[in-house]
Amino acid sequence: IEKHLDKLTPLLHEHPVYSPRRCLKTITVVTPSVQNPGAQKPSGMPNSKLKPIFQDKFAKFSKNIALCEDARKCPPEQVVRFLIEWVNRRNYSIGGVRTLVLWISEVHENIDEQPL
Repeated sequence: IEKHLDKLTPLLHEHPVYSPRRCLKTITVVTPSVQNPGAQKPSGMPNSKLKPIFQDKFAKFSKNIALCEDARKCPPEQVVRFLIEWVNRRNYSIGGVRTLVLWISEVHENIDEQPL
């Protein structure tokens, strides 16, 4: 988000009511190319080899810090807290954060019958 702050700040000043739709129009989300698997990984996207490590770190965070007995039932606020802490130490794009949320959704129960 820091990379896009120069584009987001004027939008927030022009519109007293925050509009995520307007803000997201200025951000280009890079998605991996399925047609060309040999292509380089887009900038800001997590490496797929990181997935089991990431899910393990989430399980440890849930148990030790969020004090959840079962990581699958960890409250959404704690999931967001984990993601904030994880992303603060790395440089992920919006698409990269979406990938991380999908990885957590694979090990987390649905909330109101919807994945995270």
